[in-house]
Amino acid sequence: MESALSRIRGHVAWILFYGPALSFLPARWRGRKLNQKFALWELATIISGFTEFLAGMIMIMVGTFLPSQVSPVLLWIAVYVFCDGAWRTVHVKVHGETAGTALLMLLDKAVHDARQSAWGMLHPVVSDLATLDDAREDWQLKIEAARPKRNWEAGKIVHFGERYFRIEASVQTDSGRPFVYLLRSLPAGVPGHGVLTYTPVGISPRPS
Repeated sequence: MESALSRIRGHVAWILFYGPALSFLPARWRGRKLNQKFALWELATIISGFTEFLAGMIMIMVGTFLPSQVSPVLLWIAVYVFCDGAWRTVHVKVHGETAGTALLMLLDKAVHDARQSAWGMLHPVVSDLATLDDAREDWQLKIEAARPKRNWEAGKIVHFGERYFRIEASVQTDSGRPFVYLLRSLPAGVPGHGVLTYTPVGISPRPS
């Protein structure tokens, strides 16, 4: 009984306190283990974002009614908290993405872009290597790329030539084309808004 109550208390604590507090961090900063430990990031972001929104509104109201007792710096902080909370709450509801606080998101993007630029200077751009092998069971199309492909996530449908494939997995290696995508052939498919079109420069023959 005690262990069950402890698990319930721990789950409630994550939902009401730890999750909302950690949701201020960008998703990349939370780490894989933390993301796996707490899966309710959308709920945590809504709770923290709405709380932040209310706190900012209260601070603005106090600054409006007691202007002589509130410095301009605190008023600007109140406006930031109000806007940030509103943006994070709406963003998760509309896009389903758990955004951290805006300042940390900007810092995260700057660091990520700098790392990508440094990595790009050390790794030259080469054309993709696409391998088609219908005899395999785990994948029928393997694409090795020098750069990560935007929006290429597991489950997405790819139109290649006259055929359609589903992205099953993506791995990263130490080769000159480190981003490897494994795709499974689909029996049929139709063009659509969410379908990715892939047109490589060349394709390698099926391995013997």
